[in-house]
Amino acid sequence: MKNEKLGFAGRLGQAFVHSKLTPVIAITSLLLGLMAVYLTPKEEEPQISVPMIDIRTAAPGFTAEETERKVTEPVERAVWGLDGVEYVYSSSQAHGSLVTVRFKVGEPMEPSLVKIHHKLMTIQNEMPAQALPPQVKSFSIDDVPFLVLTFTSEKLNDYELRTRVAPLARELSSTPDLARVEILGGQKRAVRIIADPKKMRSHGVSLLNLAQALRANDSLAPAGKNWSESEVVDIEVGGRLRTREDVAGIAVGQRAGRVVFIRDVAQVVDGPEEIVRGSVLLNKNQPPARAVSVVFAKRKGTNVVTLAKELLERADAFLKEQEGASDLKISVVRD
Repeated sequence: MKNEKLGFAGRLGQAFVHSKLTPVIAITSLLLGLMAVYLTPKEEEPQISVPMIDIRTAAPGFTAEETERKVTEPVERAVWGLDGVEYVYSSSQAHGSLVTVRFKVGEPMEPSLVKIHHKLMTIQNEMPAQALPPQVKSFSIDDVPFLVLTFTSEKLNDYELRTRVAPLARELSSTPDLARVEILGGQKRAVRIIADPKKMRSHGVSLLNLAQALRANDSLAPAGKNWSESEVVDIEVGGRLRTREDVAGIAVGQRAGRVVFIRDVAQVVDGPEEIVRGSVLLNKNQPPARAVSVVFAKRKGTNVVTLAKELLERADAFLKEQEGASDLKISVVRD
């Protein structure tokens, strides 16, 4: 057969057909590919920018209808006009409003936050005087939990279950590459203040004075969960207020030449907070079990496969070291 003139690809192929370097290059390429598969971080969510920003505004004393008309609607109208906004969601309730702004895919987070803050500053004169300054919190794709561990027990109540799981959450929160660890469900510890109307009248103290004294002494927000029309308030302890005695020793004011303390006008009880929601785990062919979940969110660019494996190993080891570990069962709800 007549030999045809080879082009560039033909000459290149002919050079490698009989070259001793060809197997070396092929094996090296395979090894590099395997190393890339092993070393490249694995993520469930794509690394895209979808800014989502919550605007939470407290409006003490407002009903849900007043909150919607005077707080939520002005904020909604303001943020709708911003460039890049795709959706606006809102909810109004007594004493507070929540507006969620979602920007289009690809919008950068920092400029979006600046737009929101600037717009909120321009509408301050439209907000009612009773409304507190809005709190702005941003969310990204990395805030989606990649691992959820749910703990159940047949013997422990909601308060005891959360108390047993809390040390584990604190232990795992020290893991590198974690952005957020949160406990969901159960009952938190709270100090309940049960005001006595007769003692309050005799000392010239109102429930408003009581709430103001608590806020002034760095009680954790919300400083005052009111479970009745005028008499019962729950306080989430933390910071300087750690015990029942700390709360009872707060000065409410000075009347008739003497200092009036909370213990003088109210009963202070240390224990679980009021039950306002429930958390249960549902399994097929099994009755619902009270549950407390620990959710984990990672930092950007972290390999979730190795991080999830490490967290599960540490959770198992922690439970084995605890007394009464048999009372707790762990379920991986999301991985």
